[in-house]
Amino acid sequence: MVNARERIHQYQKEGLVIERFFDEPGRQTEPHAHYRTVLYGIAGSLTLFLEDQDPVELTSGVEAVVAEGQMHYAIVGADGCKYIAAYNPDERAAFLAAQAIQPNA
Repeated sequence: MVNARERIHQYQKEGLVIERFFDEPGRQTEPHAHYRTVLYGIAGSLTLFLEDQDPVELTSGVEAVVAEGQMHYAIVGADGCKYIAAYNPDERAAFLAAQAIQPNA
């Protein structure tokens, strides 16, 4: 099994930007869509509900891909969820420009 450090290194070699998150227990996001993002679980759990797919349980060592424009939301488990999100900065900028939003707004 690939560990988080190796996964981060792999994403960086692919030119992806890495962001680290911890979501509090029980948090639920609103349904939303954005640029393509790869999520990788570090600790805890969240259930990711993706449009036109079965839910994904994001736990330690599990990777999930949210496609560009795919509606999704998440419900965080009882222990919270520590994870990374990786994305291509050019894809992010293009998506935000198409949405008439400035990248650093």
